[in-house]
Amino acid sequence: MPALLPLIDISDTEVATLETMPLLFYFKDRAVPMGLFCAVIVHLLSDSWRITSRKGNYSNFFTLQKTMETCRIINLTLVEQLDCIEMHCEKTADRIKVKDAVEKSINEVMKKKNIDDELPILAFYCLPQCGDGRDHKVTKTEDGIICEETNQDFQTNEEYCSWFRSQQDKSDNCTKVLTIGDWNDIIGILDNNGFPSHKWHKLGVKLNIDYDQLENIEKDKKESYDCYCKCIAVWLKTDGKPTYSKLIDAVGSKGTGEPAVAAAIKEHLSAT
Repeated sequence: MPALLPLIDISDTEVATLETMPLLFYFKDRAVPMGLFCAVIVHLLSDSWRITSRKGNYSNFFTLQKTMETCRIINLTLVEQLDCIEMHCEKTADRIKVKDAVEKSINEVMKKKNIDDELPILAFYCLPQCGDGRDHKVTKTEDGIICEETNQDFQTNEEYCSWFRSQQDKSDNCTKVLTIGDWNDIIGILDNNGFPSHKWHKLGVKLNIDYDQLENIEKDKKESYDCYCKCIAVWLKTDGKPTYSKLIDAVGSKGTGEPAVAAAIKEHLSAT
C-alpha cells in the first residue's frame, strides 16, 4: 500500500533532475485532500499500471509504467506537493495518454470517496523568465494558458501545449489527404513500426493498386524493399485521396496480415 511507505524530501529525488515541465493537478488556495495521492496510485494500479521498482517509491513520490497493446512502455512519475500533484512524463508522445489516465483516476477517486472539494485545475509552474516559477502557477483556461501573476498567455509554448493536443488534432493526422511529398515520412513510419517490406505486393492489392501497375513495379525493381518504396509512391500518385487511415486499414487487413503494425502506426499518429 502506498500510504504505508515513508515520506521523502522531494528535493532528494530524481524529480529534481528532470528537465521536463510537469503538468500539475492544482488545488488552488487549498491543500491536496488527505489520502488522495495514495488512493490515485492504487486506482492506477488497478487499471493495468504497474510499479517499476519497489525501491525508489514513497508515499509522496511514485513511478509507474504501463505496456500498451503495441508492446510500447509508457512511464509516469507522480509527486505530491502541498497544493498540487505533479505529473512527470518525459516522452511528449505519451503525455496525452498519461494526462487522461491520471485525470480520470483523480476524478473517480474523489467521487468514490465523497471528497467534498472542487476538482483540481490543470496548471504548470511558471517559466523562469516570469520570476521564480514555483512561486506562482500558469493555469489552463478556456482563454489560454494564463500566468496567475502577469496574465501573460503561454498558449504558444510547446512544452505546455504538448499536454493538450485535442482529439480532433489527432484524428486529422489519419484523415488528411496525403501527397507524394509525404512519401518519405510514410516510408519512415512503416519502417519504424516494423512493416515487412516483402509484403509490398499484398499491401498494394489492399491499397487498390491496379494489377498491371504492381506487375510493372516488380519488373522495374528487383529488391523487395525497392518494390515496396515504389508501391507507396504509386499509391500516392493514383489513389485520388490517399490517407493514413486507408494505409492503416490496408496494413492491418487480413490480406496483408499486419494488425500489430497497423495499431502501432495508429498510435504513433495519435501521439504526434
